[in-house]
Amino acid sequence: MSAPITAKLVPYSSIVGQSITLQTMGGPVFAQLAVMAPNGPPPGEDHRQFVERIARVVADAINKNT
Repeated sequence: MSAPITAKLVPYSSIVGQSITLQTMGGPVFAQLAVMAPNGPPPGEDHRQFVERIARVVADAINKNT
């Protein structure tokens, strides 16, 4: 069986935007996922809040299922 994967939010960057890193427990990062919202956020929410919320949902789902 392979080692469990851990997903971590990378602090938001005005250049890169929001991303999530994937690594095995205690191991190096082996992947980085970009979170993009090409059509923009829904009314009343700014872009940063929107992509951070999406990233949190994705990271939580990965961490729950590994």
